[in-house]
Amino acid sequence: MKGFILSAGLGERLRPITNYIPKPLVRFGDKTVFEIIVEKFKKLNINKIAINLYHLSEIFERFLSVKKFEVDIKVYKEKTLLGTGGALKNISDFIDDFILVHNGDIITDFDLLEVFDFHKNFKNTVTLCIMKRESSRVLVFDDDMKLTGWINRDKNLYKGNISGNIYSFTGIYFLSPNIVKYFPKDDVFSLFDFLMNTKEIIVRGCVVNPKYWFDIGNIEKLSKAREFFKEVI
Repeated sequence: MKGFILSAGLGERLRPITNYIPKPLVRFGDKTVFEIIVEKFKKLNINKIAINLYHLSEIFERFLSVKKFEVDIKVYKEKTLLGTGGALKNISDFIDDFILVHNGDIITDFDLLEVFDFHKNFKNTVTLCIMKRESSRVLVFDDDMKLTGWINRDKNLYKGNISGNIYSFTGIYFLSPNIVKYFPKDDVFSLFDFLMNTKEIIVRGCVVNPKYWFDIGNIEKLSKAREFFKEVI
């Protein structure tokens, strides 16, 4: 199994911090979010990791040049932001094994190997790690836990069948290498639109119960996460 850490975003909601550093390099004590995710991957014996870079890529590359991770990190620079789906297509040459994809602004802890077993046992193309939590953007699944739709409550948008079981996405998922042959001709596209539009692939959700889950997407959320870890430590 390999890993992919999504690291290209602008981090607009986390400004002014992200005027100077990419979002995955935000620190928690003596570690960055990126280091926390890499350590998680290493515990799963993942030693080949891809990352996509765009915003402040030179700062990220400088960080990688001085840190010793003892894993093989392959950098994919995006000349323009490719979207959550286009980022996958851009690393097609890297996808020759199962891939664990992890958003670079998420800190959480749950049993990933259990989800990986679910992914393999059901022969899914994609397995989305999902949970029950309040969110304006949710995913909808049928009774077989196959993805049927999504809802964006803030923008009053939806796609697909939205009458099933509603869960929130954790920002983490597994994919099988055969997904490469289904990528569209476009280079810039959304992950969930791609998953909804491609009927040949099997996309299921696996419900997880994290000990904690934080999205550090804005200053308020970052402060809450830092306060939590201060109390835990």
